[in-house]
Amino acid sequence: MRMNRVRNRRGRSRGQTLTEFALILPVFLLITAGVVDMTRLFLGYMSLTNGVREAALYAAGGTNYTKWCTAPAGKLPSPAVSVPCPVGTTSANQADDPDNIAYRIAVDASGLDATRIVLDVPDCSGSCTVSSTTVRIRATYRMDVITPVLGAIVGNTLTMTAATSATILR
Repeated sequence: MRMNRVRNRRGRSRGQTLTEFALILPVFLLITAGVVDMTRLFLGYMSLTNGVREAALYAAGGTNYTKWCTAPAGKLPSPAVSVPCPVGTTSANQADDPDNIAYRIAVDASGLDATRIVLDVPDCSGSCTVSSTTVRIRATYRMDVITPVLGAIVGNTLTMTAATSATILR
């Protein structure tokens, strides 16, 4: 008789454990997905920041601040980097890869979709002339959030902006 009660308790216990697991599993999966998504966003921001820093250091060398982006295919023989040229780009601001700012951002922002990086026109003290002392590089990237709950909090797309300045070396 006593043995029968122990068996019945074990059987109910297994069912209770399975039910509790089924109830808590979606919560754990949601937390895990949120952590993965936040990590993706953080790594994306770090990649963009590193790319902009590298581009600013490159732009600060001599007159490199005039070389914004890759020339369109056919003008210069180069494998095109997919970071689009800023609005207002002229042929004077286009240079072969790797001799331009957009290429430097794309290389350091690995893992990001380079076509979604928006490079602003480099900003210099003294309007980018020989007398300029600093150059400021700024880029923006829009990253999609994959976790629905996190998307409800911060929006389905998060816009990240990175900017830095460097002293122009003469």
